[in-house]
Amino acid sequence: MSEDLSALYSLANGHGLILETIVRHLDKRGLLSKEELAVELTELAQKIEVSWKDAYAADAKRMDFAALRNLAQGLNDGQYLFAKFGYRDKIDVDPPANDGTVNERKSKIVFRRAYVQDLPAIVALLADDALGATREDPSTPLAPSYLDAFRAIEADPNQLLVVAVDGPEVIGTLQLTFIPGLSRKGALRGQIEAVRIASHRRSGGIGGKMFEWAIEKCRSRGCSHVQLTTDKGRTEAHAFYERLGFTASHLGYKMAL
Repeated sequence: MSEDLSALYSLANGHGLILETIVRHLDKRGLLSKEELAVELTELAQKIEVSWKDAYAADAKRMDFAALRNLAQGLNDGQYLFAKFGYRDKIDVDPPANDGTVNERKSKIVFRRAYVQDLPAIVALLADDALGATREDPSTPLAPSYLDAFRAIEADPNQLLVVAVDGPEVIGTLQLTFIPGLSRKGALRGQIEAVRIASHRRSGGIGGKMFEWAIEKCRSRGCSHVQLTTDKGRTEAHAFYERLGFTASHLGYKMAL
């Protein structure tokens, strides 16, 4: 089999198996049985990875197995399942009791993993304040460096770029980093940064709910602490973080390179 055909068949067969697995777990309402599907997708990722290593050339194009495993983990964590593999715009999972949503003005706001189509809106949010306006460029097409950074975040299992969405509109974002370390007996820490809420949606409780969602995500990953840094000039943000229970326990330093 030629290398091109090998790549084609490996991708087609793997994506077909995933699609078949997802469809089998849809109920009459079009919702997924997320717990069973998460287990089956995890097993499927392992089986496909092993079989493709045996059947195809080492350099043949293959599926992103880490992404598939993260997809299964996301289902267990109650995340919404989006079209990582391009099947449809959105497939809903049954949300748990505390599903990371907030009803505001009769709308349902959802917190979920960001995808590449969200990137222009995320960059616009980052630029939508006095500090961000001096260091971000939201003009389109976006600078390639933004896409490069997004791909690096997406490929790292210890990074989670989050958006808050109200229908089709991205109204908030933050980035979570899970930091393993030897200190505190090998404790895992969660770091929250790049927090933004759209200017026309601030003071509506969305930021607090997004932080609650992020903190719970850190807790579910086994973090012993959650931390953040904030610019000294963001005095309103300092008060907000303290209301959430954060304490200004450390002094941070940075050096431009």
